[in-house]
Amino acid sequence: MKLALLFLLFAFPQEDGWTKMQVGDETVEVYRDSYGIPHIYAKTLRGAFYAQGYTESQDRWKQMEKYRRSAKGETAELFGPRAVSADRNARKYGYTEAERQEMIDQLGPKVKGIVDAY
Repeated sequence: MKLALLFLLFAFPQEDGWTKMQVGDETVEVYRDSYGIPHIYAKTLRGAFYAQGYTESQDRWKQMEKYRRSAKGETAELFGPRAVSADRNARKYGYTEAERQEMIDQLGPKVKGIVDAY
């Protein structure tokens, strides 16, 4: 529990400047302006969505982690005993891995590629 809280407290996004990343054979560049707004430069949809997922996860990591844990019924690890009831309900009524995979299997190949890149 303490390790997870440390990650939540010290996970800061890059606030300005350039970042280059390799997405397959493509080099994608992200520029964060003086307001911290990311500008993505990519040649393909895959590169653009990969960079979008990267920048969004930097900006919203704490929120995404909370949602992920809420869906799996694991928030008590972060918030202690007061979250046990919500975790029980999430595990009782939440999505299983099989249901998640079934939803993904219904996507077309182009959308699957975008979701995978993101």
